[in-house]
Amino acid sequence: MPRRKQAQLGLHPDGICGNKTYNAVRGFQTRSGLKTDGVVGPKTWTALIAGHTPAKPKPGGTKPATTAIALARQLLTKPGITYATRHAKTVDAASTAYRNIHDMAEGIGAATSPHSHVGSKRVQLDPRMLKALITLADSGYRLQISEFVGGTHSKKSRHYRGLSFDANIINGKHVGSGAPHKKVMNLCRTLGATEVLGPGNKGHNTHIHCAWK
Repeated sequence: MPRRKQAQLGLHPDGICGNKTYNAVRGFQTRSGLKTDGVVGPKTWTALIAGHTPAKPKPGGTKPATTAIALARQLLTKPGITYATRHAKTVDAASTAYRNIHDMAEGIGAATSPHSHVGSKRVQLDPRMLKALITLADSGYRLQISEFVGGTHSKKSRHYRGLSFDANIINGKHVGSGAPHKKVMNLCRTLGATEVLGPGNKGHNTHIHCAWK
């Protein structure tokens, strides 16, 4: 990629198309409403030449966030929602729940774990799931999200497609130790989740799992 285009993407111009350039291109494509493939094709090139920059949300605006990126940005500062900074079974700082939501807000997508069945890749978090988290917080529930797309799950897990979240603490109590998990699970179903698991389901005695189709 020409150095001037790397600079336009906020990178140090060195003429090398490495991982940082690839991720920056994907972020630019996501923000610009283009196909997110990391390839500077005709449409991406045209957007770069035009100097297209997506409008930043205005403080105090009345329009609700609708895109996954805007929703992730909102969730980063949403009172009542916190994110785990480590995994329960594996070690990979780049794919924790906190890094997932932070990277999604940056427009580069959430990273899966290299220890997972799908290896290391970037995934877009589903906006329906993100909206549900906002609604849960607005309904008075305080949640700690333990996983989005990171960690290790079953081979066909919806986690790897950005369609689900796990929560291990609700209202200051661990799931399985007095947390109102059934109420949260029922609300997730109302909000469109089609796969809702928790205490009593195999492998889910210490957290709830809510996934969208």
